[in-house]
Amino acid sequence: MSNFGTYKSQSMLKSGLQIRGARAVLNWSAKELANAADLASKTINRLEVKEDLHNSSVRTLSAIQGALELAGIEFIEAADGAPGIIIRSAQTD
Repeated sequence: MSNFGTYKSQSMLKSGLQIRGARAVLNWSAKELANAADLASKTINRLEVKEDLHNSSVRTLSAIQGALELAGIEFIEAADGAPGIIIRSAQTD
């Protein structure tokens, strides 16, 4: 799959609400997440208002998911199919 295609992986990062919720749990600003993911903060802000991220860039969503997972967030899908997050321990090297 191309890094510049749309996001079609098996990832559980499916909604802007998950990004906003993860940032709130971590007490991160959009700028802090953008820095951790090596993205522009306006990109974070744009994605957070989207209900569905399936047409978003694979590279962008992978960067966001990776940064948040390193900080201890796990993306899940609830039994009813709703996207969500779980707080785990931050990964250390």
